Amino acid sequence: MSGLVLILGAGDMGSAVAHAPLGAGWAAAMHDDPAPPHLRLLMAFADAL
Repeated sequence: MSGLVLILGAGDMGSAVAHAPLGAGWAAAMHDDPAPPHLRLLMAFADAL
C-alpha cells in the first residue's frame, strides 16, 4: 500500500510522526511556519525545510 501523508510541523514531534509512514513506504509532505521557533535544530527535519 502507498499513499501520501501531510504533516503539520517539522520540529521534533513532527519528525517523529513522519518517521513511521516513511518507514512503511509512504510519501510524506511536511509543512511548517516560515520562521518556526525550533529548539532542536540538527535533530529534526526542520533543517531540511
